[in-house]
Amino acid sequence: MLKTILIIAITVIAIFYLFQWFIIRKSKKLIGHKINLDKFKPDFAKKLNNKKIYLYFYNPSCSVCKTQTPIVEELTKENINIESIDATKDLDLANFFKIKAVPSIILIENNEVKQYLIGINSKEKLLNLYQAN
Repeated sequence: MLKTILIIAITVIAIFYLFQWFIIRKSKKLIGHKINLDKFKPDFAKKLNNKKIYLYFYNPSCSVCKTQTPIVEELTKENINIESIDATKDLDLANFFKIKAVPSIILIENNEVKQYLIGINSKEKLLNLYQAN
């Protein structure tokens, strides 16, 4: 009986990690692609137009997002250009950027995806990525 429970637990953990690997792998394929939102969301396209900006996709009820949001707010106070997007309210935009998990942070520069991050990221990491690109 114990052996069966152990096998089930290992299988569930393996499936969880494979799913996360799949999401991350699929999301990283956007890096290097040009973004054209002119016809899809022209107002939002103006915010991105040839700028360096972080897009922060979150869900207000997500506990991980509640940990990431204060970090994002600190960066905003340090004049880092960040657009926070509630993925539950703007599904079209979340689908456009292939958001499969929240929190997700996308660094865009000159209408090109430079970085795609999923999960909690430290303030230092986000500052370094923003300044490096």
